[in-house]
Amino acid sequence: MLIQCGPDFAPSERDAFAAFLTLRPTDLQFAIEFRQLAWITREWLLSQGRTVYEFANNHFAGHSPATVRMLLQRLGLPTVAPQEIGEQGTLF
Repeated sequence: MLIQCGPDFAPSERDAFAAFLTLRPTDLQFAIEFRQLAWITREWLLSQGRTVYEFANNHFAGHSPATVRMLLQRLGLPTVAPQEIGEQGTLF
């Protein structure tokens, strides 16, 4: 089930969001879509005690790998520079 937060839903509402999360059924898994980057902090994600999956759709800037690297850096996680990956195959 997807919980889609509005674009104006800010981390200042974290306490209300935490209270809302306690009302979820425990027999279902939920995905949460945050639209403000300020929500995405390592401390908050780790405090949830759950597995976190990151999906990035960057059709506006057109380069999702760079967006994912930026998020990894923001979370203090290791990143790999594109030039360190080596030669990649082609699709066609």
